[in-house]
Order: sequence, then structure tokens, then C-alpha cells
Amino acid sequence: MGKSYASVYEWGAKNLKYMMKDCGHDEKEWGSIIDQCMKDLIMNHSYDKVHRFWAKKEEFLQEEESKVIEEEKIYNI
Repeated sequence: MGKSYASVYEWGAKNLKYMMKDCGHDEKEWGSIIDQCMKDLIMNHSYDKVHRFWAKKEEFLQEEESKVIEEEKIYNI
């Protein structure tokens, strides 16, 4: 894993300690679990695939809609 991603991953996992504490887990126990997980991730050369998609919905104008309808009538679509 990249160093930047590993630090973000570790930061997120450590911040779960507050939730884990509310669930009855010991804060130190959670810290040692995170430490072991990070060691395992580094030692095993773990990686993560991330897929991102961006889209922008453009405004469909009434005038354009009329053109499409007319074309459909012409071509019997």
C-alpha cells in the first residue's frame, strides 16, 4: 500500500476506537489490533483497488425535448 493511503487507513481505523469503546472494547486492545493489522498489511504487501466514476447530468431543455419528439415522429421510432 502506498504510504499516504496507509496513513489514511490507519487514521480511520484508530478513530474507530471511540465507537469500539462504546461497544465495550478496551481502548488499548483496539490499539493493539490496529497495530497488528498495519504490520500485516505492510508485511503482506497488501493493496486496494479503488474505482471512481464522475458524471454530470446536464439540464434537458424543453426545446431539445421537442426536437427529439419530432424526430421520433418522422422516423417512426
